[in-house]
Amino acid sequence: MKSFKSIQILFLLFFTISVFGQKVRSKITVHSSPKGVYIKIVDPDELNKLVIGEKKYIVKRKRLDEANFKDVGVMQAANSVSIVNAVVNKEDLAEFEKSMNTTIMDFINTRPRYENVALFSEVNIELRQVFGAATVDNSAEKGNFYIYAVYELEGKNEKFFAETGLFHNTSNELLKLVNVELSSIVGMDTSVRFNWNVSYKDAVLPEATLEKQTKLLSNIKNQKASKKNYAEITQFLNNEGKIFSSFDPKGLNSHFNVYYRLNDQSNWTFHSKRLAGTDSLGNLFVSARVLCKSEDLVEMKVVPEDIVYNQGTDSDIARGVAVTNSSVILIYGVDSKDSTNSIVLNWKQLPEKLYYSGIEVSRSFDGQPMKQIAVLPANANSYTDYDIYPAGQIFTYFVSPLFLEKQDLRQELPAMAAQSCTMFSNPLPPYNLEAAMAGDKVKLTWEAINEKSIFSYYVYRGTSPNQFDLVSNSVYKREFIDSLSITSSRQTYYYKIVAMNLKQDTSDYSPTLSYTPEIGPENLYSPDLIDASLINNEIWLKWVDVKLNDNFVEGYQLERQKDGESFFTKMHEGILVDALFLDKTAVEGILYNYRATSVSTNGYLGEYSKVTSFGIPIIEAEINPISNIEAVNLSKAIRVSWPTISTDDIQSYNVYRKAPSDESFEKIGQVESGVFEFEDAEIDADDIYIYSITAVNAKGKESKIVQKKSIYRENVK
Repeated sequence: MKSFKSIQILFLLFFTISVFGQKVRSKITVHSSPKGVYIKIVDPDELNKLVIGEKKYIVKRKRLDEANFKDVGVMQAANSVSIVNAVVNKEDLAEFEKSMNTTIMDFINTRPRYENVALFSEVNIELRQVFGAATVDNSAEKGNFYIYAVYELEGKNEKFFAETGLFHNTSNELLKLVNVELSSIVGMDTSVRFNWNVSYKDAVLPEATLEKQTKLLSNIKNQKASKKNYAEITQFLNNEGKIFSSFDPKGLNSHFNVYYRLNDQSNWTFHSKRLAGTDSLGNLFVSARVLCKSEDLVEMKVVPEDIVYNQGTDSDIARGVAVTNSSVILIYGVDSKDSTNSIVLNWKQLPEKLYYSGIEVSRSFDGQPMKQIAVLPANANSYTDYDIYPAGQIFTYFVSPLFLEKQDLRQELPAMAAQSCTMFSNPLPPYNLEAAMAGDKVKLTWEAINEKSIFSYYVYRGTSPNQFDLVSNSVYKREFIDSLSITSSRQTYYYKIVAMNLKQDTSDYSPTLSYTPEIGPENLYSPDLIDASLINNEIWLKWVDVKLNDNFVEGYQLERQKDGESFFTKMHEGILVDALFLDKTAVEGILYNYRATSVSTNGYLGEYSKVTSFGIPIIEAEINPISNIEAVNLSKAIRVSWPTISTDDIQSYNVYRKAPSDESFEKIGQVESGVFEFEDAEIDADDIYIYSITAVNAKGKESKIVQKKSIYRENVK
């Protein structure tokens, strides 16, 4: 990955040295925008000696895949008020004339040096136009690469001045990397000021994109590209290479459009165009103030824009209220009381004001730091704290309003109250009691309502649903391993749980769970080996019927695995009653692995038998290869044909092709049985092609390639 700095250097060097053979950077720059392509003079030597109104420049353009230039504009100072008004907006014109204390035409007619208005031109492309140092090509079409050449007009002669190139995509991708983040809001009784920090992220592009750029754009060296190369270049620059037609928006190359709206307005109003300022630490910022009425809600957003009107991403919408900290109403007192399993807080409800964003409730105890426990809506006037443990602990609560983010409003000292909880309800019974084997023991797990007043659980066990014994009264987690030394899969056990709280009040019993321990695989008789045989091209499988030796064996489960697979699959529904199975789904030529196990009366599986491997061999004849292939040139294709063959076994024919330099054939088509020719239209003139045909039978087997037919593709018209 590379940062934008290295990308920018690479790109500028490419377009100023490699392409145009110049030893220094071009005297002109071109920028893509929604209004067209802006061309401006940037050579300091030329601008320093330029006298406004004395020079005229002709701008020519050609597309990269075109041979000739054509005139698309001129750069010369405006000679009438109508031209100025058509280019410069009223606000910018008024600001210039106020600063210079004269009209713009009177200023131009005095023939001043360009350096006297350079600062205006750097931040305003239209003023640069009327001073004769820039123009816009609004006939350029988006998605094309253009070469621009500028000539200085000396009498009737055109003297070459400079040239450069640009891909026109009507945007500046680097504007997306301008980050405008709200830093603070200052409210007054009749205005709100918003402040934003401005920063620039580095562009990061994959190495593959940079390599592709270098490879494709090297075609521009001669300022001419073939149609194929031109299509590849424009496709690249329209997609992952779009950033290469952008320009750096830092400094005077960009400004920030500020918009605002008041209260319930839906439409945005333009506020001002701002240049980024710099603070004492070198940080960039933008600031704007809106005059309004007391307690008005003001919303603002900032849109970065470069000098040629490409726009970046809107900032987040900032919200502020015309109010000062001295005039807002705060929360001055909190009442607290002990309640069942909780502590309840109450305070006077805040008025409905736009500057509130919520209410913060914090808590501390036993010397611990204050910690936020809730953020409530601004209209809330109570909060119930259920996390009041350890029991009897005195908690200190802090309540204060929250205000709009980044606005200079706060309650310095929150309202406070101290309280403990001593009232607890009887716990609710546990639920979802489950059992499973943990080794040779029974492990119980259950769920319960998350009541922090619960101290422990009682576990009861019985061998009938009507008689239980207490197993343990000191279980502190929601799980328990029964220490009963002997468990039998022939016996069903019954369990139930009771919860006890800190005051030793107990819940009702949980629902009773009945559980029969799993029988271990080693405790069941299971088949040891499977016999396999082939009868009528089907696989017969059988094993010793161990049900005769174990009453807990109800049947069998047979599983199969294709050789090379990592898993076995059950071959039947339910269980097998008989100790044999006919595999009718086996496919010739595939080796299968089989295994069987016993299934107990309560559904548990025994140990698996040894694996038996067996398969049905393939017996099939070879497919006759295709020979006597013919190839002829048609007007738009090459026709490949082969002899008519009548056979029921052939399902299709595959057509292959390669060039003489290729090592192997590539499949280019397939035709059904009964078709004995194929037309290849994906060809170029003056090339040699080599073809071959194979036959494919019903089982997908393909004949060998035995003949290769070559043909020279003539330029047939």
